[in-house]
Amino acid sequence: MAAPQSTHHPARLTAVHKVLSSLLLSALCIAVNGCKSEGSPGDGFDFRLGHWTVEITSRQTGKEPATIRQEMIGRWREKGKSVETITEFSASDGKVLLLKRMVVTFDENRSCYVDTSELSNGAKLVHHTTWNEANSAFAMKQISPEPAKGSQSIFTATRVDKDNFTLASERKSFGITVGSATGKKTRTGKADDARFEDLEKKFESWLVKAQAAQKR
Repeated sequence: MAAPQSTHHPARLTAVHKVLSSLLLSALCIAVNGCKSEGSPGDGFDFRLGHWTVEITSRQTGKEPATIRQEMIGRWREKGKSVETITEFSASDGKVLLLKRMVVTFDENRSCYVDTSELSNGAKLVHHTTWNEANSAFAMKQISPEPAKGSQSIFTATRVDKDNFTLASERKSFGITVGSATGKKTRTGKADDARFEDLEKKFESWLVKAQAAQKR
């Protein structure tokens, strides 16, 4: 089967980012009391380890709902200290839209997990992730790039059990709701190194093409 073609056309990327913005480019505003230690139900490392499927339906004011599916694979980069993940985003028809590579570490001074991500179009993101014990939910705050003035997003990844989470988010601009999303995240098994490396090669290929396009 032929490899999916890159979709890094400017207009198409704009549409993709509108769909993903509630999850990838969010500044999350949930009060938290710090992170749980490794191995606990709220562990941010375990939240990424393994083979996961994610399905999210995004809704924007005045537009038809759009569903994005994700395949995410996470494995230890350094046992007990950092996790590396690779994620492929696809449209409901199976067409690959975007890939993301992320490294997760734990910052003891801030008592939170630091998610450093790079998208296959060259964009870079940094989030801080914490665990809300009372609500059994993860919360994420975008650090870089700084969210636009007046924008606000609330996102929850609520634990159903160790391998299942429900997802919900709402985006506001100066107090007015402009978008929302709901979905679920399910761990289907352990990380497959061969699949991880296949997606990483695809990520690198798309990134090279995106960087070449930006230089034109």
